[in-house]
Amino acid sequence: MTTVRWIAGSLVLLAGCGTPPPPPAETPAEKTPACEVTMDNLAGHAFIRQTKSADNKSWDDDIMARAYFFTEGEGGALKVKYNTRSLADMYTYTCQKGTEEKLTCLEDGPSAADFCRSVIANGAECSAPQIAQLTGLSEAEAQKGIDEVKKELKTLPKDEFEDMKKVFSSPNNQLRGVLYVKPHKSDCMFTFVDNYQTMTFGQLREMQNFVGSAYFEVSDKKLVFEHCKDDKGLVALKAPGGWAKPGETTIEWRTGDRVPFRFVGPGEQRPQSNCTYTLDAWVQYEPAGLGQAVGTDSSGRLDWSFSHQFPTAGRSIVHMYRYKACGGEPAKLLDVSCQGVRVD
Repeated sequence: MTTVRWIAGSLVLLAGCGTPPPPPAETPAEKTPACEVTMDNLAGHAFIRQTKSADNKSWDDDIMARAYFFTEGEGGALKVKYNTRSLADMYTYTCQKGTEEKLTCLEDGPSAADFCRSVIANGAECSAPQIAQLTGLSEAEAQKGIDEVKKELKTLPKDEFEDMKKVFSSPNNQLRGVLYVKPHKSDCMFTFVDNYQTMTFGQLREMQNFVGSAYFEVSDKKLVFEHCKDDKGLVALKAPGGWAKPGETTIEWRTGDRVPFRFVGPGEQRPQSNCTYTLDAWVQYEPAGLGQAVGTDSSGRLDWSFSHQFPTAGRSIVHMYRYKACGGEPAKLLDVSCQGVRVD
């Protein structure tokens, strides 16, 4: 988990201790019949955060906060993709069930270097056994992070070193995500507690993310659960059939406009023989056209494009998943791109 969770570029205009806090005080009303989803069969199920409706009588989906459970590896480790209500990030956690009816999920891939920086910022020396214990990484992996920090500190000016200590000893410094999950007493509701690890006053602590403690409900909706690393390759064009450089996107649109989107980034712009190409288009995390065949344009380039009409004002985010299938093999996901627009 990076210190600041957001995607740079045009998407910024669209922006969002030990014992976990208690769940919300209010109890949701009955929404569905008895739920077949339990703590033992979470894999394959999606969850959406629930918020009170305007009249305070029912619950609404907040798909900005969503999670998807799955299993991975020979041992079938239970994992969850969860976005902490980020615009375009998805984080993967590995879950363990404790003695209580509760899952504890820790974000995968903690940064040994960042943990080491936090230890130093809190006035101590970091060692491989210590970082391994804090992160669950091997001592060899921990040592790589320590070596990275030591090399950095050799040339770091004193004022920048002091700035580093302020950042990595701040309670706002997010070292690793922690997610607690437990079932609600009725319905397909589960309580999610969204925390992150930080280090202050020499101690590893937990703080709440924006979502905090909230109810999530099982959902059968198709939603975006892939992490978006690229907010430059997918652009909104001024006119259909046009072209642009990566990052040259048109953000401002009028209500009712049909906005043309195209992937103009590097990679897979020319078709290969014996290969077919498809794309999935998503708007506000929901499908806007799945499995669309991709042909070529007048220049012989793959036509990675789609359009969408925005009937109401507001800020929206779109995603494109690009796929390639060759030699009769199943299609493989090439990459995920995203872009934001504002409709007035």
